[in-house]
Amino acid sequence: MEGSESLTDILFSWSLQDILNENLYQHKVENIPESFQSVQDHFGSYSYPLLDDTRTQLHSSMETMDRAPYGKVISVEELNPYGTKLYDIKVDCWRNLSTDCSKGPYKILPGDVFVLADTRPETVSDLQKLGSSWAFLVVTEVSQNKNEDDRTALHFKVKASKVFEVNHSIHTSLFMVFLLNIAPYIRIWKAMHMSGGASATWKLYTTLPWTHVTNV
Repeated sequence: MEGSESLTDILFSWSLQDILNENLYQHKVENIPESFQSVQDHFGSYSYPLLDDTRTQLHSSMETMDRAPYGKVISVEELNPYGTKLYDIKVDCWRNLSTDCSKGPYKILPGDVFVLADTRPETVSDLQKLGSSWAFLVVTEVSQNKNEDDRTALHFKVKASKVFEVNHSIHTSLFMVFLLNIAPYIRIWKAMHMSGGASATWKLYTTLPWTHVTNV
């Protein structure tokens, strides 16, 4: 595993079989030592547990897609530089916004992970039937229209797991189904691999929400 590889790119590299594989990192996740020779060693020991926790949460979210927020894509535009799998997307509206009362209504945020497909997948078996015709999207920026409240942004930028053909007027249906938000995982990953020196890394480390990796 390359330290320069982003967490998003690693997630994009997983096949559906990888995500469903509870033993994907079985031989790489080890007990965390009580002491370390350096801050870098400390962070390195958390890399695979963090990846395994991300995979576990992604798998779990795929099991509840039938209740997840989703929207129909009405516009897709590829962003410069072309070939970088960056897109500007608009959806018609969000549905299933209030399926989890404990968390409140869904609000789209940077770091949100979606499944993009030409039909709305509701189960893992739906994705298996779609084969390779679906993709992951990770939201990178949300554009807020002055007429929209903070829960219903319909226009945003994403990075996709694969290049897909852009039609300025979409004739085939495309649906986005929300899975989870990985922004905390991304912050932790960047902290563990940042090149600003041990002291800067440690300062950021102490401010991060490590509760996401304490149960692995």
